[in-house]
Amino acid sequence: MQQTYCIAIDAMGGDFGPRTTIQASLEALDRHPNLELVLVGDLQTLTEILSGRTHSRLSLKHASSVIASDSRVKSALRDGADSSMQIALNLVSEGECGAALSAGNTGALMALSRRTLGMIEGIERPAITAAVPTHNGQCQVLDLGANIDSTSEMLVQYAVLGRALVRVEQGVEPRVGLLNVGSEESKGNETLRDASAAIAELSDVKYVGFVEGSDLYSGEADLIVCDGMAGNVALKSSEGVARLIRQRIHQGFSSSLYRRVIAWLAKPVLKELSGQLSVGSRNGALFLGLNGLVVKSHGGVHSKQFGAAIDRTLDALQKDLISQIKNDVSQYLASRS
Repeated sequence: MQQTYCIAIDAMGGDFGPRTTIQASLEALDRHPNLELVLVGDLQTLTEILSGRTHSRLSLKHASSVIASDSRVKSALRDGADSSMQIALNLVSEGECGAALSAGNTGALMALSRRTLGMIEGIERPAITAAVPTHNGQCQVLDLGANIDSTSEMLVQYAVLGRALVRVEQGVEPRVGLLNVGSEESKGNETLRDASAAIAELSDVKYVGFVEGSDLYSGEADLIVCDGMAGNVALKSSEGVARLIRQRIHQGFSSSLYRRVIAWLAKPVLKELSGQLSVGSRNGALFLGLNGLVVKSHGGVHSKQFGAAIDRTLDALQKDLISQIKNDVSQYLASRS
């Protein structure tokens, strides 16, 4: 009998709410016969949007409130007990689902996840990770904004977490780099230099040393570790540049009939390029270090892109990511004792 995997979805989160999450969920169920989904949100709203559409592997769970995108973390922790986000996390902590997925408030999701699921023993704080495209594939980057005051020990822990992720998802031993203002060993502050020395001593780690911002896309590393402030700035800058490139390409090919004909001939190449630059094609940032699987979707995506986050969550469940991370963390702690 085929094993099934259950994902709890905060159906009310994101810029477009349940219309996006419901459509993406139905399409994902058609793609994956081993997938079960629980949509968490206002039952009346979900039922109305479904409009009679049903699926044997889809169920609904009522939540009486929603955490707004501009809610403060303290408010979410204090008042969010009945929210769709919290109830989705409860389904994971209670063992009813293997993972939670939300496009809602990132800060609230991180805080609620940490309180509900706890941390893997030996990990101080969770880190957010996502992939960026490179010349020869992709590179995982963490932390992308969960912690803006990372210590050297936390940076080492990010390397352990990220290494486990790449090994599970891509089946390779990653080349690990530490983001800095220069590649020379003397560059950066004491925190970065101490972290670099510690990562270099990790057993079996392919450490390539300090890398610069341009190396995010060069393919020189498969995993780049950084403080949350630097990582978030790099990610948002990349998204802005990608939007600018797409806009300039569109403007350039729309300026005359001749250029529109050229654009039509080049459509397959342009479509491929647009897909590679799109945030949605790599949607689904993992919260690593938690004692459970939580995935954050970009808030401004439509059903196809939210579906990509569902696919990534399912892939992590199928590959037993959390168990693999726990094993790597355990080995790291043993090496320090």
